[in-house]
Amino acid sequence: MIAISKNRFFDALLKLMIFSSFLHIGITLLYSILKKEVFVWNYFSIVGFNSLFPQIEESLLYFIFSAIFTIFVYILILIFFTRKNKTKNTKR
Repeated sequence: MIAISKNRFFDALLKLMIFSSFLHIGITLLYSILKKEVFVWNYFSIVGFNSLFPQIEESLLYFIFSAIFTIFVYILILIFFTRKNKTKNTKR
């Protein structure tokens, strides 16, 4: 398996977090299919903002705002926290 961090213990912690995230997404997907409930995909609900700010409602407006915010965060991470892979031409 590919190492995320050079520190073995931190690497295991990061992989635990990634595994838990995938498990959470799988359970949320299954729940949304079984209950026919799309609003469980609201990013603010997933990360728990609705616990801190109960005025966040389960409505289409907040769902759309949540989707836009998610895309915005993704683009920020893509721009500032990832590197472009530079392909090198190798002769064989």
